[in-house]
Formats: sequence, C-alpha cells, structure tokens
Amino acid sequence: MKDDRRKHRSTFECFSGGLGIGFLHTMNGPENVSTAMGRSLEISWADAIGLAYNINSKNAFSLGMGFLWRNYRMTGRYRFLEATDGAVDVVPYPAGANPKFSRLHTMQVTLPLRYIHHFNRKVDCSLGAEFAFNSGINKHTRTLKTRYTLDGERYKDMQRDVHINPTNVNLMATVSWNWIGLYARYTPSSAFDTDYGPKFHSLSVGVMLFGF
Repeated sequence: MKDDRRKHRSTFECFSGGLGIGFLHTMNGPENVSTAMGRSLEISWADAIGLAYNINSKNAFSLGMGFLWRNYRMTGRYRFLEATDGAVDVVPYPAGANPKFSRLHTMQVTLPLRYIHHFNRKVDCSLGAEFAFNSGINKHTRTLKTRYTLDGERYKDMQRDVHINPTNVNLMATVSWNWIGLYARYTPSSAFDTDYGPKFHSLSVGVMLFGF
C-alpha cells in the first residue's frame, strides 16, 4: 500500500487497520471519580474499513468505520451506583466493605475522519476527529459492574442498559513507523448521558498496530 500511494497523482484506496490498546484516564470531573490510567483500558479498531484519498505522495485524507471498547475502572473507596430512575451516582461502598473495583463498560461504533502526512516510506502521522455512536440496540454495550467483599461475603452488582452519551466526538493523533505506532485520544464530552450521570472528560494514550 505504501508503495502505491507514493505516486504523485491523486488516488483513492481502501484499507483496514489501526488495532489499538491504551490506558484511559478521566479528568475535569468530580473528585470521587478516580480512574487511574494504569487500571482503566480501551481497545479500538480505528479503521475496520477505510477509504483514503491520496492528494499526492505526502498528504492524504481518510474516512473510516471502526469500533471503540472502553473500561472506566475505579479501585478507590467510591463506586458507580444506578438508582431506580436510571441515574448513576458515585457513592461510598457500604461501611466495612473491602472494594475490588467498580467499572463502566462502553462499546461504540466510530467514524474517524483524518488528515495524514507521510514523512517518508516508513514514518506517518495523522490528526483528526472520531465520531462515536452507541446504537442503543444491545444493552450489553453499556454496563456497570462493582465487586467488593463485606463480612467475608463476596458481592457483585451488575447493571445493564446504562444511560450513556449516545454520541461523542474524540480528537485523535497518531504517529507510526512501519506497522507500529503511538496514539492519543481526547474526549471532551462525558461518557454518561448528561442527565443521568457524572460529567467528566477522558484522555487515552496507547500503542496502535497496522495504522495507515
């Protein structure tokens, strides 16, 4: 692919790639929402299928479709808890409990739009926006899970069909060398629907394989 796109004339091409795994961190939210970057993870397939428009040998634009799986994991003294009206709050564990974790899981379909610059045959970088959607069809793509022990008993709380933000826009940057690269993704909107949960932004950094 890289040999073909180095032609000076404009070309279109289909491609697939961008398998990424990264650490996820929340920011600009309530103090009790503490998701350490070393504990919260995301897995993405940035371009399950993509179409690139190569302007010339150095510059290109791409539009794709992919998937983004995120696990916001807290291990401190607070947990996610969904009320009967569907609203999610961050509250302390029961008195005397030994927390294990409390996490929010989301899975979204993404549409990345990027500008790509080829420095040479091996090194590329890209900047762009990634439009993320949760279809609402599968309730397993938005769940809460909390585990803790209390008085020697193990407890697991599980809630499905959580009210998450149906649409997000992520800002994304990548730099790659041959088939391996680094990426950063910033989400300025909250994971939860603004009427149903705490508001926070998120930042992730990670490794990406088989980028454009």
